Amino acid sequence: MRALLVAALLFAAPAAAQMTQDQKAEAAAPLLERLARAETELQSRPLENELWQLWSNGPDADATAALEEGRRRIRAYDLDGALAVLGPLTLAAPGFAEAWNQKAFAHFLKFEFDEALEDLDRTLEIEPRHFGALSGRALTLMRQGRMQLGQTALRDALKVHPFLPERALLIEPSGEEI
Repeated sequence: MRALLVAALLFAAPAAAQMTQDQKAEAAAPLLERLARAETELQSRPLENELWQLWSNGPDADATAALEEGRRRIRAYDLDGALAVLGPLTLAAPGFAEAWNQKAFAHFLKFEFDEALEDLDRTLEIEPRHFGALSGRALTLMRQGRMQLGQTALRDALKVHPFLPERALLIEPSGEEI
């Protein structure tokens, strides 16, 4: 029965755009569990894609459109423009984890690492297993020169998504194999 509910939440287009954070968390839980147990990158990619699709649905159509506009501006490297869209979006929809994550990404690209970490922390308060925010936190900490904390954060991200491309940045502790 739960699987049917999750499937209905994921694949019903009008309903997906109107999902509450609790509904998103319920729909994401089995995907995240399967992702953590994936044995190959080939197994992980469809799960990753489903999660990104789920997380990208805002609480309403306007929020989803604003997120897409923010992403478009990031891709165009209009980072101030992206923040001009994503900042108000996070105020209007404070429970929209992906809005916070994309705002963090724009700050990261502007080398505003403290602001990025604040937004990543907010993302992770909403969705603790958001592997994009977990890996973003790792990259931001490492960029700040906080390698040990960054490595710990990266290991946390890999517990959620074992096939993140950032796994190549792991530093093998002396005397241990990764």
